[in-house]
Amino acid sequence: MKNKWKYVQTILVIIKFILLFYIIILYNYNIVKMLKVKIFNYKEDNNNIINLHKNLTGNNISEKQYILTFYDKNEFVGYTILIFFEKEGKVKIDWIYGPGYGKEMMKIIEKRLKKMKMEKIILNCSIDPNENKASVMKRMNFYISLQYKVYDIKFRKKYGPLLFLEKTL
Repeated sequence: MKNKWKYVQTILVIIKFILLFYIIILYNYNIVKMLKVKIFNYKEDNNNIINLHKNLTGNNISEKQYILTFYDKNEFVGYTILIFFEKEGKVKIDWIYGPGYGKEMMKIIEKRLKKMKMEKIILNCSIDPNENKASVMKRMNFYISLQYKVYDIKFRKKYGPLLFLEKTL
């Protein structure tokens, strides 16, 4: 019985090394993305994020908003704006931008918020009537794949439906 246990342990060690080897190879070929996260500091960081957000949305960022920036091999790849409702244990994702990195960014955000003992993430998803149907479907399927659920909907004449999504952590 002892020999079987040693054999199993040896096999597990070999499997760990093989997995580590594949992760290193995949990372070097940009198949696995290992993102670094930085908290945006309004006083120390440059205005590139603020300017990018203004160009994308037409809105300014408030210093009350919590911004996380994401880097892949020290290259900026995206950012997210969070608003905390600590008394209710909720966080609102006010904006997320990370072409090709969204899922990894969301997983990192969820993991960090769970460690902070936050209970729920909420976000709004608008469906502009003039927007490309494929873009809307891609965005909706993105949130569905991450297990976000619609908890309310607001119908707006000018801008189309606004979906209110949530996920319990």
